[in-house]
Amino acid sequence: MNYRGDVVGDVSEKDMRRVQIREIIKSHLEKEEELFNRGIKTLSLFFIDEVAKYHQYDADGEEILGEYGQIFEQEYNDIVNEYITVFDADYISGKREYMKVSEDYG
Repeated sequence: MNYRGDVVGDVSEKDMRRVQIREIIKSHLEKEEELFNRGIKTLSLFFIDEVAKYHQYDADGEEILGEYGQIFEQEYNDIVNEYITVFDADYISGKREYMKVSEDYG
C-alpha cells in the first residue's frame, strides 16, 4: 500500500528532497487554511545540512538560489497555482478591486 508522499521505484536523493519539500508546502498551506480564521499563524520549518543548499552568493555578491531554494520556489509556485485558479471567486473579486484602484490612480 502506498501513502501520500511515498516514492516508488528507483529515485535519487534530489527526487526525495523534492517530494519532502512539496509535502511540507502542501501540509503548511492546508494547516494555514484551517487555522487562519481562528487567528493562529502556521509555522513550518526546514532543517537543512548547509545554508548553501538554499541560497548562495555569486561573484558580484548577489544572492542566488541554491539547489533546495530552486526546488522550493518551483514546488511552491506549482502548489499555489493548484489552489488558486483564474476562476477562484476570491481571486476574481480581488482582481476587480485591484483594477478599480489602478484605474483611480492610473
